Amino acid sequence: MGKDALGKALIVANSAENLMCYNQILRRTFKTKNSPTFDSTLDLLDDFEPDVIIIDEIIFKSSALEISQAIRSDTVAKHYQGIVIIAEPKTPDLENLKRESGADYVIRQSHVNDILEMIALSALRVKDLENTSQALITKLAMTKEMVKELEGQDSITRLYNLPYINLLLEKEFVRTIRFNAPLSAVIISIDQFIQISHTEGPKVCIKIIQQLGEVLKNEFRDDDKLGRSWGGEFVGILPETDHEGAMILARRIKNMVAERQYGPEENKRTITISQGIGSFNPMRPVISDIHDLLLEAESNLSEAKKIGVNLICYQKNTA
Repeated sequence: MGKDALGKALIVANSAENLMCYNQILRRTFKTKNSPTFDSTLDLLDDFEPDVIIIDEIIFKSSALEISQAIRSDTVAKHYQGIVIIAEPKTPDLENLKRESGADYVIRQSHVNDILEMIALSALRVKDLENTSQALITKLAMTKEMVKELEGQDSITRLYNLPYINLLLEKEFVRTIRFNAPLSAVIISIDQFIQISHTEGPKVCIKIIQQLGEVLKNEFRDDDKLGRSWGGEFVGILPETDHEGAMILARRIKNMVAERQYGPEENKRTITISQGIGSFNPMRPVISDIHDLLLEAESNLSEAKKIGVNLICYQKNTA
């Protein structure tokens, strides 16, 4: 059988007629190999690693009893699903042969078709169970990932929520310290958001937040992290980015936001944003943890809003 084989079957027989019969049944389910002697059978145990071994009772210069005993005495051979001995017509006591050989089945030639068909069917059932089990495991893993992802999502924008952003920032800060790299955070706030909320209502505000989230997401790099904290505020984490790199991104975002209109189709408007930047420099570690980093970004955002709208602030310098 080809690539869809469910297992491997080693057939030990000297008769061409028997080989043809056994192969015809087993090849529907198993990949098969033939062995004519005791020595070649033992060699194939390691090379072929069969799951099932079919042995004629009489083999050239050997016997199924001898081969089966040799296999069962090998601790490496524990994984074999079954050894089947096809007994000679003159063998009187099949149970005794089974007991002495350690085989799983000892059968007459007249029962070969039934037993081998049963083995093939059992292999199919085992494979079905494995596939079903694997499908359930995969589905469970996907469900867990989906739940985990949803727990960290903001329900309006599908960006990260604030608790998850804080968790990501903690991990990123540890990595930053380890690799002695810069790290920046930017807090982005829609100007006059409270007034918009009071005059236009929540429906318009939600639409603006969703649309702005999409614009921001497109401007951030793959390694950056973006989330929504509350109201009209967003938080961005910028790994391996100093304050100059953060300013470049903030200016690009500022221009991009100003070029678009936001809100429902019947009530579009332009908006502006204010941004505050916090930056960790490993050469001058004034900031000692993520709280200091966010505090600096929040302080700079407050400074920008005091001065006016559509401004970026870092260390009291605005742009």
